[in-house]
Amino acid sequence: MSPGCWASTFEAQQGISGVLNRALAAEAIGDDVLARTVWERLILPRLDNVRVLLARARERGELTREDDDFLIDLVFSPMWYRLLFDRAALNAAYAGRLSAAVTALAARPERRGHPLRSRLRTGGPPVV
Repeated sequence: MSPGCWASTFEAQQGISGVLNRALAAEAIGDDVLARTVWERLILPRLDNVRVLLARARERGELTREDDDFLIDLVFSPMWYRLLFDRAALNAAYAGRLSAAVTALAARPERRGHPLRSRLRTGGPPVV
């Protein structure tokens, strides 16, 4: 997952895009029609774009996990948290660290079940 993609998205939030996104989020909380419109016209197209990026990375063998919604949440949740509540830097450096962490997780095979529970059944130590 390219840090450049996230960097441009995050840095755009420092300007008018961030102001507008905060305002839309605040208004959408109390307006179901606006919330649905924001979701359909603003959020879903971006999620679809990220799914395409994930599929391409998977085709190149860079990712093994199939849970796109979870991976997308790992990127966008920190962005929205910082945008709405923390106001900490949404910049290229943060995008790079976040992208590296999500890519590392996405490249690892997905584990099934809780690691402690599965090891207790086999008598081995938990793998974390």
